Amino acid sequence: MKPAKPAKDLDYSIQSVIRATRIINAVAEAGRDVGAQEISSTLGLHLSTVFRFLQTLGQCDLVEQDPETGKYRLSLKLLDWGMQVLRRMDLRRDALPFLHELSEKTREMVHLTVMNRDSAIYIEKIDSPTPLRVYSEIGKVAPLHCTGVGKVLMAALSDEELAELLKRYSLMRFTPNTITDRGALKIELDRIRAQGYAEDKEEHEQHIHCVAAPIRNHLGKVVASISIAGPTTRVTPARLPELIVAVKDAARRISTQLGFTGEQDEATRSPRAGDMRPPERKKHQIRVSR
Repeated sequence: MKPAKPAKDLDYSIQSVIRATRIINAVAEAGRDVGAQEISSTLGLHLSTVFRFLQTLGQCDLVEQDPETGKYRLSLKLLDWGMQVLRRMDLRRDALPFLHELSEKTREMVHLTVMNRDSAIYIEKIDSPTPLRVYSEIGKVAPLHCTGVGKVLMAALSDEELAELLKRYSLMRFTPNTITDRGALKIELDRIRAQGYAEDKEEHEQHIHCVAAPIRNHLGKVVASISIAGPTTRVTPARLPELIVAVKDAARRISTQLGFTGEQDEATRSPRAGDMRPPERKKHQIRVSR
């Protein structure tokens, strides 16, 4: 008789649940209606297996089938689940008044993002009131290496975390300004840590300039990033110092709301002031995050 496995070595995963999740991910990542045959090829699963899972997911209202094309898309039930997650996020709730204030002050689009595996994900946005605006969606992901919000999150990683990320991360080119060299990216991240903010100078989309700053929790850890984004016709070199001060001030105030008690006075003195490295916190001044 074989000895029983220790409890910590037991695998309690259910393969059918894993397969269902992979199929949902495949539909989501397609970004369009997708057929069972394509999902089968992408995942390496038998067509009949994929079809049975899709039928079951449809019965659970997790996917929908187009009656004309026979292809599948995610259902609105998943959006409802996602919105429930967003409603529970203290970060989003606490940041929202400051996002509105920043947008009203600058008249530009404002984003709030968090790290999501190897991407930044938009968890909130405030549209610009002007006719010419940047397009984005809550729930969409953005690359780390060529967006202001992404570079802020990358710059907050430890040397070990950054090295591990870069082993699997592709520095894909989006525009002529995209940084695609690892050495140049590390120099850029050092600059961001020193100055306390990041820029996207038409690196992800041409004619779009973004300025972003880090948001910290009560432990001083960077947990999110906030940005101002607008067309280069409005986010001009002459206006840039004003926008840098505004986004850093909003990030500072949100961080305070989350319980961060580090030294913050320099955040609005100069566009180059501030360091993203967590400063020492004074004793007996720790506040609990709400």
